[in-house]
Amino acid sequence: PATDSILFLNNDTRCPPEMVGAMREAFAADPALGLVGCDMEGAGGGESAPAGYRLGRVFGYPRPCRPGEAPDYVQASCILLPRDVAEALGGFDEDYRFFFEDADLSLRVRRLGRTLAIVPGVRIFHYGSATIGANDGRKAAWFRTGHRIFLRKWYSFPRLRGLPPFLGAVAWHLARGRFGLVAGSWRGYFETLPPLSRK
Repeated sequence: PATDSILFLNNDTRCPPEMVGAMREAFAADPALGLVGCDMEGAGGGESAPAGYRLGRVFGYPRPCRPGEAPDYVQASCILLPRDVAEALGGFDEDYRFFFEDADLSLRVRRLGRTLAIVPGVRIFHYGSATIGANDGRKAAWFRTGHRIFLRKWYSFPRLRGLPPFLGAVAWHLARGRFGLVAGSWRGYFETLPPLSRK
C-alpha cells in the first residue's frame, strides 16, 4: 500500500518501539493534525528538550511551551507528517543552514490550515551533536544564521528585530569569557554562511 505518512528523524536518536504507533493514533483521532512530534530525553550524555515551543512576537525567539500551551512549532528531531501535508510542503526549506528550519516547517503546516501536536508520554532518546558536531562557535554561527533567515521570511524589519537578541548573546558570552561563541554569533549575524553539509 502507498505510504500514508512520512517520518523525519535525527541521526543521533533512539526511539521507543511504540513511538510511531502513538503518532499514527494521534492522526487517526484528529484529522486536522498536520504534524506530530514527541519530547526528547537525554541519553548517553545527550540533552533533554521539550518538543513544543512558542515564538516571541517581537524577536521571533523560541521558548519551551508551558503546561497546556499550544506550540507555535515542534522541534524536528522526530516528527511525523501525513503524506499529503509533506507533499504540499515539499520538505524543509533548504535556505536554512541548521537551526529554525523546524520552526519554518511548522508555520508552513499551520498556514495550510492544519494543527500541531505533541504525543504525550512518548520520548525519543537524543545523544546529541552527531550532525553539527560539538564546536560551540560553529553552533552559535548556525543558530544566528538560522534566526536571521527565519526573521527575514516571517517577520517585518528582520535586521532590526534580530539586533537585540544578537547583542544580548554577544554581551552574555563576553561576560563569561566565551570568545568562540562571540565569534560564532558575529559570523552568523553578519556573514552569509554556506549550506551545512549533511552527508
